[in-house]
Parts: sequence; C-alpha cells; structure tokens
Amino acid sequence: MNLTEKQKESFNKQFLELVSESSEEVQKLWYRIGKIVWPLNIDVPNTFGFETKLVGSIADRYHILINKVHNKTIEED
Repeated sequence: MNLTEKQKESFNKQFLELVSESSEEVQKLWYRIGKIVWPLNIDVPNTFGFETKLVGSIADRYHILINKVHNKTIEED
C-alpha cells in the first residue's frame, strides 16, 4: 500500500511546522536551500539530510513523524 497524496502533504506540512519551531538559523537555512522531494515509487521523503539540523524535542518529534511515514500510519489532513 502506497502513501496517498494527502498523507504526503500531511508530512510536508508537519515537517515545515517542525522547521518553523526551530532556531532562526535553521529556519533561514531551510528557506535558502531546503526542500522536500518524494521520489517516484518510494514512500520516503528526501529532505536532503536537513532533518539532521533539528535538535532536542523537535528532533524527537521528527523521528515520530518519519516512523509514521515508514509504517504508513501518517494521518491525512
């Protein structure tokens, strides 16, 4: 079972919320070089390693979010 477009959009939205809660430095870096790409036929987003910039509880929330993607249990908005 593949992720739906709505599930992918939900990930994108939640990931951007995590970025917006990060430090100003991380936010500036994201808006300069960050992007989310969903490769064809692969249900794992590519954030080009940007998730490594997330720290503390924000990083913990990212890991919960990405596990939902891997388990295909991410909710649709």
